[in-house]
Amino acid sequence: MNTRTIAYVAPQKVDVREVAVADPAADQLQVKKIACGICAWDLSTFKYGPDNPYAAPPGHEGLARVLKVGKDVKGYNEGDYVIGGGFQELENLAPKDALRIPYAVHNPLTWIAEPVSCVVNGIERAQIFPGERVILIGAGYMGLLMAQGLAHHLVGELIAIDTNPQRLELAKKFGVHTVLQAGKDDAEIEKLQKADVVIELAGAQPALDLAVKLTRSGGNLCIFSWHRGTRTMDCNALHCRGINVLNTAPANAPNYDRVFKNTLPLIARGVFKNHELVSHTAPIERYSELLETAQTPEKGYLKGVVTYG
Repeated sequence: MNTRTIAYVAPQKVDVREVAVADPAADQLQVKKIACGICAWDLSTFKYGPDNPYAAPPGHEGLARVLKVGKDVKGYNEGDYVIGGGFQELENLAPKDALRIPYAVHNPLTWIAEPVSCVVNGIERAQIFPGERVILIGAGYMGLLMAQGLAHHLVGELIAIDTNPQRLELAKKFGVHTVLQAGKDDAEIEKLQKADVVIELAGAQPALDLAVKLTRSGGNLCIFSWHRGTRTMDCNALHCRGINVLNTAPANAPNYDRVFKNTLPLIARGVFKNHELVSHTAPIERYSELLETAQTPEKGYLKGVVTYG
């Protein structure tokens, strides 16, 4: 049987291809994709091409339903919803690569769970104690997921800083107490009381500089975003103020499988409303259009998802 998938072939070029898929082996599941999110990692691979040293696989934010179950596989049934896989519409997965969703799936866009699990891990690794003051620098897609999660956390005060007023309005809607627009509210930002925890989610040098500036002595500066390239930090401030610099990226998780499983009930309870952050959807044939749109800020792109009929 043939199915559709994507392949990154050169900078700014991606192909949609047909590949053959056999029946699942005895120890595999065959799943049909419902949706697959587009990650900033995908955008970077599209921009720089598949030969760059940090190229993404062809998708990793899949939601699917089980079509066939290999005879040796336990704990899965035909029709189960699972998290797993990439942009390939029909594929065979090992059970360890397909996390079954034990909840009702009413809106598939809600269950693009992989980025949510990254945020859950980031919150855990940030070591936030009840009543502490937290500043988020960056209110893009991941920053807004972080805002949704921390709005349910025992934080004393939650502040978000970004350059985009529309994104800050969303942050306020999700429960952020104070929002400040960089470039407009700089005088207020300058007067901010330093925070116990600052989470940097913008992936840019100015955001990193501001994060150092706004972290209190002995506080936690959490680098969540992926800085693709060389960055500098004020090491005098880090040393003299005793700032703890934490890597809260997914690769830092000591047990990511546990984090992923713990994410599902949070989505089911409505702590994370991923569907409210999806700005663009398209079928797989228009995947390259979504990637091009994502590179055009004036088109209001926040999160793209490939959907399958």
